[in-house]
Amino acid sequence: MNVSEGRDPSVLDALAAAAAGDLLDVHTDPHHNRSVFTLVGTDAPRRLAAEAVARIDLREHAGVHPRIGVVDVVPFVPLGDAALDDAVAARDAFARWAGAELALPCFRYGPERTLPEVRRGAFGDLAPDEGPAEPHATAGAI
Repeated sequence: MNVSEGRDPSVLDALAAAAAGDLLDVHTDPHHNRSVFTLVGTDAPRRLAAEAVARIDLREHAGVHPRIGVVDVVPFVPLGDAALDDAVAARDAFARWAGAELALPCFRYGPERTLPEVRRGAFGDLAPDEGPAEPHATAGAI
């Protein structure tokens, strides 16, 4: 999960704590003001997303990496015997949850379109797949 925060240790610690035992790795880049949290399962992304929305304000964000939200990208990757369809189902369930529970517009990428296509078209040619039609005031979109 890519989060638009890479400089504030207190926020990064709170995000890691939200992921708890499902956190495998964190890569933080202060220049990009972005962190990548490697997680397992489907619960940790929800906990981490909720914490990020509560703690990060995109209106105050500065960094060189393109982003559309405080929780910018939430990739689901099949592991072990899981199939791509399993990852797509987990992605879709997360997007439905984030749209309903966090009021975040969610744009899907994967088999149907690429991430660059989402970044180019979000809120223009491309409407969110889940959640509100407009960006969240402080958290943007996923």
